[in-house]
Amino acid sequence: MAQQGTHDRSIPAGDHPPPEPMLLKLARKQFGTLSRAEEELFRAAEEGRRAFALAGDGWDNNPANVANWNADRVARDQCITCLCTDPRESALVTHHGLDLYGVQIDAELDLSQAELKFSLAAWECAFSGNILLQDAQLRTLSLTNCYKRGVEGVLGENWGLLLAPRWIQGRGRSQTVMARPTTAGSSFGKQV
Repeated sequence: MAQQGTHDRSIPAGDHPPPEPMLLKLARKQFGTLSRAEEELFRAAEEGRRAFALAGDGWDNNPANVANWNADRVARDQCITCLCTDPRESALVTHHGLDLYGVQIDAELDLSQAELKFSLAAWECAFSGNILLQDAQLRTLSLTNCYKRGVEGVLGENWGLLLAPRWIQGRGRSQTVMARPTTAGSSFGKQV
């Protein structure tokens, strides 16, 4: 029987809810209140699964319609950066890496000089700023059907990118860009 003023969470007697993942505890301590997308990001990173912030139907999930997205789909760039660069947090990310679906990243994502031990993938995500990768070392960066507001030049507005250790390949509306760096030494979202 639920106590007055509480909600029955349908947990059988004697059972306890699963403990909160360590990454989520660290994130709450560092960032305070988290959006639904941020909470999902930290849970998924530690559990080795995809972080979903997708809405109900296809129209709502089109990243070109980001202006109409709910605020719960926004993840602060600092949340992703800390998972990628802070030794304590990145050690808790599984070998599956960060796999984002339908998330809006609210500002420039600066991974310059970062050394990621895992992959970073985004599908139908919206980036409000550039992705900075000067002297970054990445296993894989995969961006599929992502949107970057106001992009001109190499990658176009609706673009996909696969960055593997030796090759960068970005496809814009009418052109393909290929380079062969030993590390990622450019920023995406600007003409390089």
